[in-house]
Amino acid sequence: MVDHHKKDHSEISLDEWFRTHTSDDERKELFIYMDKALKYIHKNKYCVGIFHPSRIFILNDDVRYIQFLDLVEMPEDDYELRDIVNQDLFFSSYIQIGLYFGRFLNRTFLIENADQVLANVPEYAVAYYKGILNGASVYFSDYCFEKDKSALMQFKKEFEDAEDKDDSSTTFEEIESPVKEVVESNPEEVSEDFEESDDYDDEFADEEDDFDDFGDFDDEEGADI
Repeated sequence: MVDHHKKDHSEISLDEWFRTHTSDDERKELFIYMDKALKYIHKNKYCVGIFHPSRIFILNDDVRYIQFLDLVEMPEDDYELRDIVNQDLFFSSYIQIGLYFGRFLNRTFLIENADQVLANVPEYAVAYYKGILNGASVYFSDYCFEKDKSALMQFKKEFEDAEDKDDSSTTFEEIESPVKEVVESNPEEVSEDFEESDDYDDEFADEEDDFDDFGDFDDEEGADI
């Protein structure tokens, strides 16, 4: 395991950041980017050695830049690799649940009392955390993307159903068209604003060296954060 802690930037640990940012939207954005960082790390055949909120950092006050301090190279065996990825996804969720709950619980207790504990997390994430606690292997960012897409499709369906009842109502397409007209008529003015930045490989090319092993949170009564 290698500690890649370089301090040539401002940084704040995950637990410190969480205490000072109380908005559900801010926290959701952070966990999405933390998950994207984890996915990038897995893609490059590494995993997290120490998964602890004091060993995960947000750099330059920008949640798009997440640093895991200790990287561990993954084994070549596909079956073992799959288990390690699942373990990282579990511990990432374990940390997030513990931050929302205010303490880290014994793993067995958490799984057996998931409904009560998950009452402390935002509603949109409950199904995801339940799935992970039950052995699912899904990245949080993928879950949020699919959930947001589903919500948009449901909204469009409800809007169009309402439109069918009132032929004089504004159509969904008519709402979109003014935006399309602005973009199509002034492409040079909007090109920078609408520039895509989803290529995580480019954004995080310099962040490959960041990871961690899970701390001992298995006290039966839990550990205060």
